[in-house]
Amino acid sequence: MECIPRLNCLKFNGVPNHELHVKVGCPVMLMRNMDSSSGLCNGTFLILTKLGNRIIEAKIITGAKNIGKIVYIPRIRGEGQEGSHFG
Repeated sequence: MECIPRLNCLKFNGVPNHELHVKVGCPVMLMRNMDSSSGLCNGTFLILTKLGNRIIEAKIITGAKNIGKIVYIPRIRGEGQEGSHFG
């Protein structure tokens, strides 16, 4: 489909961009449950400490017992219909 690349370039107020660029030191919120025993639950806030090609190192900054814990999160690429990539 030729329209997908065109849609990815559109920018509107109040709508997130197609790609998200983050830097070390950036606070982020986890958007899915990954490992509840390690504190990686939906809504957990983290500070990015290292960005690798396949893994992200972050420090947990919210929660009762895991504040300050260093965690490793694999980079996840989503696949849409017909093999289009999400991010």
